[in-house]
Amino acid sequence: MARGLFIFACSIFTALIAHGEGATAPASRPSGPKQLLVETHTAMLAEDTAGVMKLYLWAGPDQEKVARACVANAISSARLEKATREKFGDDVVAAVMHRLNLPTTEDIARADEVVNDRGAVVRYKTPDLFPMKLELIDGSWGVSIGRMVKGFDKDGIRDACASTANMTRQIGWMAEQVRDDQFKSAEDLKEAAGRLGDALQRGQ
Repeated sequence: MARGLFIFACSIFTALIAHGEGATAPASRPSGPKQLLVETHTAMLAEDTAGVMKLYLWAGPDQEKVARACVANAISSARLEKATREKFGDDVVAAVMHRLNLPTTEDIARADEVVNDRGAVVRYKTPDLFPMKLELIDGSWGVSIGRMVKGFDKDGIRDACASTANMTRQIGWMAEQVRDDQFKSAEDLKEAAGRLGDALQRGQ
């Protein structure tokens, strides 16, 4: 489960997205799949929780808990992007975020959008980043938490939130270290990001 949530939790990441019955989300939503990613990434950088929630569709309190855990993770990742850009510049921020399987602002801006009768795929120019798959439901694009946790019982939901929270803490810690000048060089930071990415994919 930790592996799947690692790929999903920041979108900004790979996701197989569909609509859960009775799913809810903020009423005002962007008109296209790539535009949704652009706007929610901007909200991540602004630490706008409500804005990031526009990426997700959920049904009921348990799915909302998972959605909010994913939003917290996304904002933590954005803090790392901002801190790295401020300390080390654009080239280093790309290397660091890609080691965590996360796209940058530039990756999203340059991405290609392909829409078909099954939904849409946003493909990044960087081959190491997974494409983002979305579906259009009732006139809106969004990520279905219901599909991501389909078949989970209460314990599964709890584990999903805990796995995502663990990733959030570790990425947040790295962002704090960058802000506090704890990395002596860009290479040190890139190596640390690589180690963290490997650990997260192993569920550690």
